[in-house]
Amino acid sequence: MSRFLVISMTGPEQSGLILHVTRAVMDAGCQVGDSRMSVMGGNASLMLAAHGEWNQLARLETGLNRLGVELALPISVRRVENRPTESDRLPYLVEAVALSQPGIVHYLTAFFDERDIEVIELVSHAYEASQTGAHMLSVSMTVGISAKLSLAGLREDFLDYCEQLNLDAILEPVKI
Repeated sequence: MSRFLVISMTGPEQSGLILHVTRAVMDAGCQVGDSRMSVMGGNASLMLAAHGEWNQLARLETGLNRLGVELALPISVRRVENRPTESDRLPYLVEAVALSQPGIVHYLTAFFDERDIEVIELVSHAYEASQTGAHMLSVSMTVGISAKLSLAGLREDFLDYCEQLNLDAILEPVKI
């Protein structure tokens, strides 16, 4: 079973933040796996999984503690192992775009939760439409759908649901 650290930090945007964290990972002899970083309202948020042997991960923890002090940012670190995957789950991509309105992300996640479909990843982005200036929201999700579910029926239900919410959406297999 793979061992890794999940590293998360949020704080004021600083030049080279990702450079400092990835240097600490590299210096400890670890590798970056999954990672996400974004800047929102002058704050940077980073979540990263670093893989390695336990001694390398311990060295990384020490390095990250020093880095947190140097940068005056709280860095949260958690040791974890890969969770077992459900082999009957198929990855599907969900994308939706709509005029920004309260509850869009909630309604989308509720649709899948009610059907025991796991949301694996979710990213949303608020923006202004270039020509009209309308406030828009785009949502991109990866979900794990049981192979036992009727995909045609699920897709039809999902598109009907999105139509009721006035969302332009798709549900399609992840192309690897």
